[in-house]
Amino acid sequence: MTVAVNSADLIRRTVRDLPPLPRVVQKLVRVVADDRVSAADVSRILGSDQALAGKILKLVNSPFYGQSGEIATVTRAVVVLGFSAVRNLALGLSAAGLLRKVGPEYQLRFWRHSLATAAAAEVLSCLGGMPENPEEAFVAGLLHDVGHAVMAMIAPREFAAAFAPGGPDLLERERAGFGLTHAKAGQLLLKRWKLPDELCDAVRFHHNPQAAPDEHAALGAVVALADMMANVIDTAYERGTAENEVLRLVGAVRLPADRLLPALREASIRLEECRTFLQVATDGEVDHEPLAPRPPRRAALACTDADRALVLGQVFEYHRCPVVPLKAVLTGEDVADVIVVDRPSVSDSQLAQLAPLLRVSSASLRAVADPAASVTTAVGRSAAALPLLFSRDELD
Repeated sequence: MTVAVNSADLIRRTVRDLPPLPRVVQKLVRVVADDRVSAADVSRILGSDQALAGKILKLVNSPFYGQSGEIATVTRAVVVLGFSAVRNLALGLSAAGLLRKVGPEYQLRFWRHSLATAAAAEVLSCLGGMPENPEEAFVAGLLHDVGHAVMAMIAPREFAAAFAPGGPDLLERERAGFGLTHAKAGQLLLKRWKLPDELCDAVRFHHNPQAAPDEHAALGAVVALADMMANVIDTAYERGTAENEVLRLVGAVRLPADRLLPALREASIRLEECRTFLQVATDGEVDHEPLAPRPPRRAALACTDADRALVLGQVFEYHRCPVVPLKAVLTGEDVADVIVVDRPSVSDSQLAQLAPLLRVSSASLRAVADPAASVTTAVGRSAAALPLLFSRDELD
């Protein structure tokens, strides 16, 4: 892919030219940060934009919030939800509305993944990472890939080349084609919108959460892990350098490792409830259809690390893929549709011992964490790469 001429400068100019957030949202962002703000102040500001206020009331009384039509006024919504929740709802609705026309071919993929990440981030924040502000986690997840929307709008051809599967790491391709990554482009837009630094940093570092400032590390870890969880509960979207940090991120958000499966299931349920958010935010132009169910696949796992095996086992269970003993599969006592080799925990000598049996097995072969080439070389048959948190389509 050739480097786009002055593409980084073009992105910066485009960000400056994009519409600002509505004035009412800008006011909400400012006043909610003020300790002296009152419910009357917030209600008055929100009430000055009847269209936005109506959308918030519609959401509050939908499955998204589950209030069942009990909130009839903006003032009541402010009292029940709290200042930060109202601000973040207004922010999310307005940002999604401004970016709803990402591009016909890319639009659905972008919003599916953004909404799935938002749902997972909200669930993680409630489970331990940031229990005091799940709505902020939702908005951060919703906007984490907003840089992709900017790239797709201004240079669709270069963006398609960078986003195509295969080849070097996605972030490397973006740097080559645009001079910066979508994470940086997203941060530029959020700064243009004068959003809080915590949100800007969560977007900037969602593929490199360890580089986030310490004061914003909690939200950054939530969004980074939610980004990967979204690929499990929906479809595979993108992969980045944070893929090898799954175990660290699970600890950083204070999620017990054996609670990943409940978190995935809860995020999946929340995702369906969030369909209403997308419909309201885009005035019905974009919807998130649930995935069609797939038949289960029997899997066998070669893994010698207990923590990694715990994570992989929960992802298999989420996908309703029973795990059968590898030894039984390789000796013909049982059958599996796919054999997954966790390359980081399986040594070269262990792989060499397994190779003759893997070579003649009828099951398809996957290798976790990139070194699929070494497995292919050792076994003599193709092994596709699989991330630690994988989607069902990646397994298939």
